[in-house]
Amino acid sequence: MKGWWFSPPDGKLGYKDGRIAEVGVTHTVDCEPVICRSGLHWSESVIDALGYAKTSTVFRVIGVGEIVKGSDKCAGQSREYLAEYDLSEILLAWARWCALQNIELIKPYTNNYDLIVEFLETGNGAKAAARAAAAAAWEAWEAEAEEQEKQESKLLEMITEKYGPIP
Repeated sequence: MKGWWFSPPDGKLGYKDGRIAEVGVTHTVDCEPVICRSGLHWSESVIDALGYAKTSTVFRVIGVGEIVKGSDKCAGQSREYLAEYDLSEILLAWARWCALQNIELIKPYTNNYDLIVEFLETGNGAKAAARAAAAAAWEAWEAEAEEQEKQESKLLEMITEKYGPIP
């Protein structure tokens, strides 16, 4: 079963294994694969694998032997490394693309909409776009009271989701 596996920062397998992932190499473990507990893991979807990423280095892999399939990852006895990719630039471009999918939502809150869109489309003008985005956020804050309340509620919800109750 083919999938994706993001390399850890040191390029070595975890749990004191220490072997290094390299294209053309197959790693095998002598255990029963259990999701999140034992075996060599990977995800069929690169987006699912991204959820476990600690670096932007991803391997295209194929799992062999006994395989257990979970909702967003698999565990198996063997994992062969077919290709290695540095996604540093791709992930930044993808993040900009994702932001563009709903960009029109900020249009009422900025006079620099075109600059922000240009940055998201090209990656150019990061400092100017950051200033424009900050200005858009400020203008959004100055919106009608109902909008302000909605925006603040969402921000507080996001903070609470990440850090727990706000003292």
